[in-house]
Amino acid sequence: MSESRWFRAGKQLLIYLACIAITKYLIGFSAMAVSRYTNGLLRLLGYGSVSDVFSFYAGNWLVFNAAVGLLAGFLLYAKCNSVAILFTWVPFGAILTWNILNYHASILVPDAMAGFHHFLSLGCKEASYDQVYISARCADQFRYSLPFYAAAGLSIGALLRRLMGQRIAAGLTVY
Repeated sequence: MSESRWFRAGKQLLIYLACIAITKYLIGFSAMAVSRYTNGLLRLLGYGSVSDVFSFYAGNWLVFNAAVGLLAGFLLYAKCNSVAILFTWVPFGAILTWNILNYHASILVPDAMAGFHHFLSLGCKEASYDQVYISARCADQFRYSLPFYAAAGLSIGALLRRLMGQRIAAGLTVY
């Protein structure tokens, strides 16, 4: 490999590692902030009765993490134009898959799909700051599922921006 190829490979690796760090540490905080503002807006419009912002976020965390990840991926790809962003979901998907496959069914949930039920859902309604309680299922989803939702959103947002750029380059309309 020539020096320029090593430089490009190093740049791709740094972008990839930055995307993993963004997914792990920033998207979750941003999703919580978006849920706080969404909850306030819904309450202002008379549609929301949830007083606990964390309960609102926990009940809808798939939506918030995926949406913020989608926007972040779209913007990151527009700035970096790196194919590495498209694969941000891979390590988080591998960790989640490993945990799903190694989850042991209990007496209460004896079926083979227990891991899917335990780790994958739209949200976790039983989590609340008021009660200072979070179930093991919610904790596992928070630890393993949320980063995957954010990373999948990031990768899909980058893919959408890439496809949009290809349509523009081809002289086609974007919509």
